[in-house]
Amino acid sequence: MKKRNRFLTLFYMVLSCVLCSIAVNWVALPNGFVVTGLTGLSMTAASFVGINYALIFYGLTLLMLLCTFLTLGYKEVSNIIFLSVLYPLVLWVLNHVQVEIILQEKLIAVMLFGVIYGVGAGITYRLVYSYGGTDTLAKILKKKVFRAVELKNIMLALEGTIMVVMLSAFSLDVVAYAFVGQI
Repeated sequence: MKKRNRFLTLFYMVLSCVLCSIAVNWVALPNGFVVTGLTGLSMTAASFVGINYALIFYGLTLLMLLCTFLTLGYKEVSNIIFLSVLYPLVLWVLNHVQVEIILQEKLIAVMLFGVIYGVGAGITYRLVYSYGGTDTLAKILKKKVFRAVELKNIMLALEGTIMVVMLSAFSLDVVAYAFVGQI
């Protein structure tokens, strides 16, 4: 019974990664908008250095994994290690699969992105795992810097800061769609 639960958990984690990757690679990018979080930061860096954003995301995720280990310890790392390795890999692989779900109305495309990504991320969060992105960075900042600030406010500030950084590479319209997709 326990092996079946592990298999089911593994299946759901893989499904989560696939859904989130489909939302980013097959919906967001073909419709001309980007996403927020570490993925958006990776897309911003990629626009300057010319390296595939998924590879940059891999590097940022591994750096986040190391920072998590050093600040929050093994228990927190155990909740993000599998997805920290799997999600960037799936993101990179699906980035090379030529499927584009292009919609005439960008707002509908953003909503489709939000539904697919939300279901994917929701699966992982319901399993009490994390991708090790801005949510983990917010936990690190809360523990080390902003102890009196609520975690949700730190996360909001991080996302806002990332969107401002994204303006260095993308138009206000593109970043605004990323904002709507995040909501």
